[in-house]
Amino acid sequence: MKNQHRITSDKMLASSARALIVLMLIVYATPVAAGDPLSFIGNWNYRKSGGDTGDSSLFNHTYTLIYSKELSDAMAFSASVRYNENIPSGDLEKTDSINPTLSLDTRNDFFSLNLNASRTELNREDNPSRTDQSWSANFQTQVEQWPSLRLYYNQNSSYDDGSPRRQDVDSDVFGATIEYTIAHFDLLYDFRRSESQDHVNRSDTETTDHTAQVGYSNAFFGNRVSVAASQQYQSFKTSTETRVGVGGRFFVPAFLFGGFSSEDDTPATGTPANNPALIDGDTDASAGIDITGTTIKQNMAVQINLQPIDRVRIYLDRMIDTATQNRLQWSIYQSSDLTNWTQITNILPVFYDEENGRTLVVLDLVDAAESRYIKVVSDTTLPSTISVFVTEMEAGTVRIATSDRFSINQRTINLQSQFSTTVRITDSWQVSYNLRRNENRPDNGLDTVQFNHTLSTRYNPSELLTLSLGISENIDWTDSDEDRRSRSYFISVGSQPLPTLNYTLGYTRTETRSDEHGDIDGDSFSALVNATIFPDLTSSLSANWSQREDITDGRTNTVYGFNLDATARLSPRLDLNIDLGYTKSTSEGELIDDETTTGTRYGFNLGYRPSDILLFNGGFHRQVEENTSVVNASFTGLWTRKLQTIFGLTYSMGDEDSRQYTGTISWLVSRRISTQINGSYLDADSGDSWSILSSLHLTL
Repeated sequence: MKNQHRITSDKMLASSARALIVLMLIVYATPVAAGDPLSFIGNWNYRKSGGDTGDSSLFNHTYTLIYSKELSDAMAFSASVRYNENIPSGDLEKTDSINPTLSLDTRNDFFSLNLNASRTELNREDNPSRTDQSWSANFQTQVEQWPSLRLYYNQNSSYDDGSPRRQDVDSDVFGATIEYTIAHFDLLYDFRRSESQDHVNRSDTETTDHTAQVGYSNAFFGNRVSVAASQQYQSFKTSTETRVGVGGRFFVPAFLFGGFSSEDDTPATGTPANNPALIDGDTDASAGIDITGTTIKQNMAVQINLQPIDRVRIYLDRMIDTATQNRLQWSIYQSSDLTNWTQITNILPVFYDEENGRTLVVLDLVDAAESRYIKVVSDTTLPSTISVFVTEMEAGTVRIATSDRFSINQRTINLQSQFSTTVRITDSWQVSYNLRRNENRPDNGLDTVQFNHTLSTRYNPSELLTLSLGISENIDWTDSDEDRRSRSYFISVGSQPLPTLNYTLGYTRTETRSDEHGDIDGDSFSALVNATIFPDLTSSLSANWSQREDITDGRTNTVYGFNLDATARLSPRLDLNIDLGYTKSTSEGELIDDETTTGTRYGFNLGYRPSDILLFNGGFHRQVEENTSVVNASFTGLWTRKLQTIFGLTYSMGDEDSRQYTGTISWLVSRRISTQINGSYLDADSGDSWSILSSLHLTL
């Protein structure tokens, strides 16, 4: 082992020396005038991990040379060269890359022009090397009182040097946008056309997107009446021609109307948050979803609006080994309202593929799903100290070619209408109305219309009383005649009788009628009280009760609970926070067995700051019914303005005990040099893992 470690260290030193020599030659060979801004950035990172998840190490070093110059008051030029190398241990592949870029900017009172070019050469030890190159031009007018015109063109190519090639793709994108504001109207038209040729899979794709929008906003009668309205038309067309031969299989992505994600251990219920990065077409940048660093289930959903789906593809930001693949578990759900989910159990075993040097997760359904939303849930049996992030999610269908040249044309039209108005009758009384209509017309799916409108009023005569009430209606229409209509009535009363006391009471009645899911009625009540008992003691109490009755099958679900939070400043340097919560859920009906579940939690957090350089944090949290407890503590030391340390401990007790120790040392050696060391050790009943990461940053 010592000899192997010495060999790896020698490789690291040799690689660093080679890269430094190359970059120094570039610096000396570049004619730079006195005063020209030339900078150099170097980063060295070493990570080593081990335990039951396997031992591994990675040495990464990056060097960047940047040159920028103002050629005139209206023109600027910049160039950079970046070299990166990854040296992993064991059988993992060693890679290195070099990435030069050029940029020229021109700007005046009438227009701006930007030209960019870049090239990346990625060398891989055990696989063909890959080259990515692109150039782009952006032109935009900026004359006041005239329409703003933006034109852009991008050309990209990506290929490897394999024989035969595994990747060989060329693409072109052209677009134009016109925006103009006249009086109270905002006008917009956007056109985008892209062409892509995949020479390996022998397919060509053309995409055309038209978007037109008209908006209006104005206020009348001394701003007592305000009106806003907009209408948008979007046409999205895709044409794909494949030459895979008769009987060949190929994937056709569906048009996705939205992306969502959340961390939730109860995937059958819950509404994930918007996450546009999940469907933005960028398979390189992370969408913020870590599938290996936590035991909490990761939920990833897309809106498909009843298009048939039999394959889902998940792009990851790196390659994962077989051990990591075996620890991951995947499942698929579908939903009509983004809140209540039904698991699709008839799926094929997950398949892990490679694309562009990273892992692609492929999940196939035996029978195509047609719903409004589809969701993938990932779970890991043992968290890793090295995070793996999702970059993109695709959903679509697998087709079989019936001829040597097979073409597919898809078109989706989206119409969006919005209207809102507010009438301020008096200084304390206002009435508002909001309307939104969203219509989708896909060629390969059912036409859908979602309509929502709300009428509400708010009366606020003084701080002692705030009264709000209203009615809201949501209607979903589909071509299959499975319409869904829900209507809600709500009332809310708020008051602040004392400067140190305020409360809010609310009640909502919801009635849902659905051809597909039957009739459902619901009632909910909520209360919130905030109080400052003493100047250094504040508290908050919230309570809620809700009941949902399914009229079709006679099932009734009732949930109620409360949460109490209190914060006390015991001394100028000691803070205490206490939280207590309780929930109870019951389900009963003629066709089901009665079921009752409860949840009780309590805990506290304590923060102690003995001086300006030391900070202690500690806490205890317990889930009674689950019989789990967590004790955490951390110590932070800001020894100087340049030296900081953080050490932490988390002890989890329950059906499976675990202890995690973390530490970080950060040192700003000088204005140009900084270093950081991170360490983590996890000792769990199911296994242990540890990692150490050291980094050095240099700027010249």
